[in-house]
This record gives sequence, C-alpha cells and structure tokens, in this order.
Amino acid sequence: MPLEWISAVNETAYISLDKQRRIYVNSAARSLIGLPSNAPFKLAIGYDAEAQCLVVAKPEKVKTDTQPFKFDKRAYNKAASRVLESAGLDGRELPLRFYLIGDGEASKQPHLAYPQGTYAFSLS
Repeated sequence: MPLEWISAVNETAYISLDKQRRIYVNSAARSLIGLPSNAPFKLAIGYDAEAQCLVVAKPEKVKTDTQPFKFDKRAYNKAASRVLESAGLDGRELPLRFYLIGDGEASKQPHLAYPQGTYAFSLS
C-alpha cells in the first residue's frame, strides 16, 4: 500500500477572524499578495455581502476612502470587530476562515467584479 505523506506546511491561502477578535493573514496569503513575511504591513479590506467574500489589497494598489488595517510582524490585526460589524457577521460564530478564491484573477471574473489588484477570500 503506497504512503501519502502529509505536509506540516499549510499552502492554502486564507484570512481568519479568531475568537480574540483578531484578523490573521496566513503565510500563503501574504506570499501571494506580496506582503512581507516578518515585518508589519497594511491592507485595505472590503466585504462583499452577496458573495460572502473579504476583498483585500495593498493600499497602494487600490483607491479607497478608508484607512487601511495595520498588521503586526506576526500578521495579526486587533480590529476584527470592525470587519464583523461592517460585514454583518455574528461574533458568536468565531473563528471564521475565508479561503482564497482568485489569486488576482478575481477582478477579471464577471461574477466577481472587484477592482484590479484585489484578492478575494470566500467564507464558504
């Protein structure tokens, strides 16, 4: 019977909102978006209620009238409450994990008409 080895590294890009009401961007997502691995960074975050998607981008890649979220060098931000509130999500359902659905291609898909330079992460 052949063995199938299991990697300890998760290569699936995701963003999570944890029980401590923090936003976390995993290493696969940081790498894909082009964010530093061990340094603070900023992200513009939006929410598409119809598609249940978080849409993120580097602040310099999109035009927005909102303040970007600041993440520490461990890729955490303490403002998940703002995301939950704006998105109409229930904090009692935490933790929530949003998985990447388009590595930059989300903006080109007709059913996901997001601005160029964005990355979409779906709750489902």
